[in-house]
Amino acid sequence: MMVRIGNKQIGDGSPILVQSMTNTPTMDTMATVEQCIRLFSAGAELVRITTRNLEEAENLANIRRILRERGYPQPLCADVHFNPAVAETAARLVEKVRINPGNYGTGRPLPPEAYTEEVFLAEQEQIRKNLRSLLATCRQHGTALRIGVNHGSLSARMMARYGDTPEGMAESAMEFIRLCREENFHNLVISMKASNVRIIVYATRLVVQKMKAEGALYPVHLGVTEAGEGEDGRIRSAAGIGTLLAEGIGDTIRVSLTEDPVEEIPVAQQLVKLAEKWKTAGKTEQKAGPGKTTFEPRPVNPLPGHVPALVIADSADGTSPYQTPPDILFLTQPSLLLNLMPGQMYLCDHEAWADLFTDVPNIMPLVPAEHFEHFVTRILPRLPAPSAPASQPPESPLTNPQEPGVTNQRPVALLASPATLTPILPLLQNTPSVLIVLQSFSPHPSAEFRDALSLMEKSSLRNPVVLNLNYATDDADALRIQASAEAAPALIDGLANGIWLRNAGTIAHETVVSAAMGILQACRLRTFRTDYIACPSCGRTLFNIMDVLRKVKERTHHLSHLKIAVMGCIVNGPGEMADADYGYVGAGPGRVTIYKGKNPVRKNIHEENAIAELIQVIKENGDWMEVPHPGE
Repeated sequence: MMVRIGNKQIGDGSPILVQSMTNTPTMDTMATVEQCIRLFSAGAELVRITTRNLEEAENLANIRRILRERGYPQPLCADVHFNPAVAETAARLVEKVRINPGNYGTGRPLPPEAYTEEVFLAEQEQIRKNLRSLLATCRQHGTALRIGVNHGSLSARMMARYGDTPEGMAESAMEFIRLCREENFHNLVISMKASNVRIIVYATRLVVQKMKAEGALYPVHLGVTEAGEGEDGRIRSAAGIGTLLAEGIGDTIRVSLTEDPVEEIPVAQQLVKLAEKWKTAGKTEQKAGPGKTTFEPRPVNPLPGHVPALVIADSADGTSPYQTPPDILFLTQPSLLLNLMPGQMYLCDHEAWADLFTDVPNIMPLVPAEHFEHFVTRILPRLPAPSAPASQPPESPLTNPQEPGVTNQRPVALLASPATLTPILPLLQNTPSVLIVLQSFSPHPSAEFRDALSLMEKSSLRNPVVLNLNYATDDADALRIQASAEAAPALIDGLANGIWLRNAGTIAHETVVSAAMGILQACRLRTFRTDYIACPSCGRTLFNIMDVLRKVKERTHHLSHLKIAVMGCIVNGPGEMADADYGYVGAGPGRVTIYKGKNPVRKNIHEENAIAELIQVIKENGDWMEVPHPGE
């Protein structure tokens, strides 16, 4: 369905639009105008502005007028929470209004048991009345309406019925969609946002399925809220947005970074270019059917070291130059290997392995698919049992005694593309411990991966799978974004169990490995470093969130077992940081509330003391560790 937003149109095959959001005070007219101009000049095609009250709503007219006078006709969107009157005022003045079903015209929250069917429907009727008036205003002024659901601010009635789930998010949106359709209003955009990438993907898939089932597929806006900044912010955003774009879902996108909003634009533009490339490849709709809406990992044999997901990285001589050692090192020059590192698994080309390492159990041969049958049926059976290594590697099912009917008892890895994997699937029924390294050189690798992995799932194969992606770039951000977008779909759905990134450009190996680890963490498969949930800030934020996040990271970066949130305000902050262990949330001018989980434990703390209070709360709860000294 095509929707008009000012001088732009989205949906029905239109190009994907890039948007962003100001973080200036809305009543500071010139600061907001100047930031809009910077965003438009950088490539934003739509800009959203915080609109908290009637005064800010009315000031949108001044902002829009000055932008037009300066030659910027791009559409503006008002971001409204809570107050229907504010939304109606904004709808007369700008091209689009975003409302949040979780707090739009709803009553005071009640205990879950109080939401009988009668109470549920009575509140729905109140929403209908508020919405009917807004829709009339939007229709009169040609204003588009975004129904923007946030995981962190679902209404109490939806929480009572569906819980804090993707289903609850999808039904929250569908309730408003149905009410709009009752009024014959169709100038709609839908969004499902959260800081948890899995939640975003599953909720968006669900709402798209529900819209299709009801014959009303409206344009979808994509974004990962509270993605953070730097490397992790880009990886998390690309994983969530890229997974959906790869499926042909998404008409507008916003990359929410805790940085200058102008920095969001090139990230979003790269994702749009990837989506265009995938569409040209003709495989944005997977043969495998719709993606999952719940996390159900494909059952697999344990991975080497019994880790939940693994990282493979290159090493010329077997040493590990990485700050966090990868699980498996691929020997790019096996003849240079001098010493095995204690507890380290290795991988090398099968021919070099046959010449040098047949008696070393913690070095796996990597066998191309075309040689695999010959290798496991002819080569391996002729070899004597491997001797014990000088230093025992991590326990691995790949080195366990031979199981009945299994032809391979040594650690072996198979290198295959989706095309070369298919013919040997029957052979893998007898080699369930073989580690499959699945690579793709397709312009749309995630679609190829999904097709191959779906065949494995249908064949009930339990072999673990590592995705191998190869690039040639000197741009670290470009690598992070593309690798995240192309690896995440299979990882988010639990179809793959690890990642191996390789790059032929000048990017440091440490950076490439860090990206691989960040992708697994963004997909919620494994934690390598402290997980920060941080909002991009907006006009509601009353402190310098970029500076605060930097200081929090400086003090807590070594707490890799924790999730720590830094949130600008109380609108979505407490909800979006719901799975964080600790939180720093703006509570008012110069004031902060510290959270332990979902509970506020220090209220109205002066901003100058807030980080110290956060650390004290972490210590009081036994989660603090001192920074380790080098070599420890």
